[in-house]
Amino acid sequence: MRPNLVSTFVWALLVVLAARVLRADDTLRSTAHPVALGSRLTVRTGQYTLGGLGGQLRVRLHPRVAVDLYADGLAGREAGQLRHDHEIGGAVNLHTFGGARWVAGPLLGFCAQIAVMHPSQADTLYDLRVGARAGFGVEWALGAHFSATLQGFAVAWLGHAFEHYGFTATTQEALSLSPSFQAVSAIHYWF
Repeated sequence: MRPNLVSTFVWALLVVLAARVLRADDTLRSTAHPVALGSRLTVRTGQYTLGGLGGQLRVRLHPRVAVDLYADGLAGREAGQLRHDHEIGGAVNLHTFGGARWVAGPLLGFCAQIAVMHPSQADTLYDLRVGARAGFGVEWALGAHFSATLQGFAVAWLGHAFEHYGFTATTQEALSLSPSFQAVSAIHYWF
């Protein structure tokens, strides 16, 4: 009986959001509401895959420029070991395409993370990593105060890689670059 209640709630939420989109009276290029708070869902793939949730502050500096500041918590497994990353960063959104209710364009930014691995038969490993991000994003207006975004980033991380040995792991001494891809979806409320 509970799955029916959940699916009914999800469908009702989608109908309400669709109605807000159809009667949107604000544009994404307007500076009437320059600040937004949002929640994020992030997936990172590369040498491993992690998923997580986060929050973000978006500030519209100009009708074609917005800045995102975010914090994410990601978790998953790397080589069978529990791994979680705590990431902060920012990106500049250049809205080069779009109309009144949608914008799209390239994204550039920087980020930092604390990477944590819990090998089953060794001490917990930690590493601080920094990264540069480049990607593309799309944002849609969902009424006067809400918007939704989809973003894809290529990220180059500089840090110490974790080496795996069955049930144990160590941190490499030398710095190395490791690429990854991040997909982000977010919902924002504009103030």
